[in-house]
Amino acid sequence: MKLGVNSVLFKPFSVMEAFKGIKQAGYDGVELSAIPGMNPHLKLTDAEATAQSIKDIKEAQAETGLELLSMELASQDPTLLRKACAAAVELGVPIINVGPNGKTGEEGGVEFCAETIRNSAAICKAYGITLCMKAHVGASVYNTPTTQQLMSLVPNDNFGVDMDPSHITRAGENPAEALPGIAYRVK
Repeated sequence: MKLGVNSVLFKPFSVMEAFKGIKQAGYDGVELSAIPGMNPHLKLTDAEATAQSIKDIKEAQAETGLELLSMELASQDPTLLRKACAAAVELGVPIINVGPNGKTGEEGGVEFCAETIRNSAAICKAYGITLCMKAHVGASVYNTPTTQQLMSLVPNDNFGVDMDPSHITRAGENPAEALPGIAYRVK
């Protein structure tokens, strides 16, 4: 097992400063923040910004020795997802994490989310990248039961679960008790 942390926690800092802080904290690797609007360390806004981000990430990785464990994109926008996949391939990032769509309690929300996840997983698979999604408070998939429902609707081996204990806790569950119910799909 390798422990990593999302660079979004270091959003006011440069990529190098973030990687150095993550290394100093004792982590094995990094989940790259590519979340639009959250000062991402991997910028996907245009080709020039993406190229500079990739260069900065490679330099920080070479200096710190941290492994690139995953990328958090959050969005399932197909155009943005393709850009993220291309960057992931160039960087050697094996997993892209996205968030669910819809709203908690919305009729048919989990089923609609499953449809979009199947489409997003197909995009990722074409690049050799695994797609994962975490439950997110306020979205259609927000706790362990809705995550399990989604997993049953998306049996694709190119789709996994990203377990974020903070969202599970906010959904009123104990993450240690919730994990065994989804662990077989955590990537």
